[in-house]
Amino acid sequence: MKIILIGKDGQIGKSLFNILKGRHEILPLGKKECNLLIKDEITSIFNNIKADLVINSAAYTDVDKAESDKKKVFSINSDAVHIISSLTKKHNIPFINYSTDYVFDGESNKKYSEEDTANPINIYGESKLDGEENTKINDQHIIIRTSSVFSLYGNNFINKIIDSAKKKDSLDVVNDQFITPTSSEFISNVTDILIRNMENYKNNDIYGTYHVVANGSCSWYDYAKVIIAEVLKNNYPVKTNLESIYAVSSSNYESIAKRPKNAVLSTNKIRSLLSVEIPQWEDDVKSAVKGIIKKI
Repeated sequence: MKIILIGKDGQIGKSLFNILKGRHEILPLGKKECNLLIKDEITSIFNNIKADLVINSAAYTDVDKAESDKKKVFSINSDAVHIISSLTKKHNIPFINYSTDYVFDGESNKKYSEEDTANPINIYGESKLDGEENTKINDQHIIIRTSSVFSLYGNNFINKIIDSAKKKDSLDVVNDQFITPTSSEFISNVTDILIRNMENYKNNDIYGTYHVVANGSCSWYDYAKVIIAEVLKNNYPVKTNLESIYAVSSSNYESIAKRPKNAVLSTNKIRSLLSVEIPQWEDDVKSAVKGIIKKI
């Protein structure tokens, strides 16, 4: 297949390229090649390039900054998606787009399924839900919702914690917001499985929304403890130890954007429809920590 991959420099974009390049002709586009803030540029690209599939892994993801940057957030996460979805529909090309657990309000006491009602509580979540609706303009669409993405590269929680631990004697981390740390590699592997189904079986039933996260869940505090434990295990020099990571309530932690208390997604749908092995979040995090330390 000839695949246009938007967001080549992001965490998911890099992992996707590495996984898909062996079987497909990939045209990777970054900000220089496709600026999602310039509508005419997007239109020009998609009117002049023939492809079998378009994947958009680009997004505005700074949750706090989004609160004061609404126009730009919606331009990237929603308006650009509207243009891409409309043009791919016009040319009869399937479209894959990524979304987030933050489309939910976090008030549920159970895992969210794909059918649960979305109700975002911050600008970032609103923009991504808007983007989901715009993705659906193209009937041949796949929306992949995921959570707390990490990888060996990029601006993610693992890198932030390691960086802070090098500089600080102690860390305060929120313990009443629950998520599922998920590697970009796992997300990309599931995307590849979905593409194989789309490619091999011409199965219209493959289109729709999927929750793609690792097994289990944790608070940000639990997540930080696993990261630092692995850092110490590998003898990497940091000032913070496990006893100096302190759990704090989100009500006592200064944060510009509201975040859902429970952002845990159910993976029952991909378990039942796809042949996919879902890793434990701790295992993938430990593996990523080792890789990041080697790169530093």
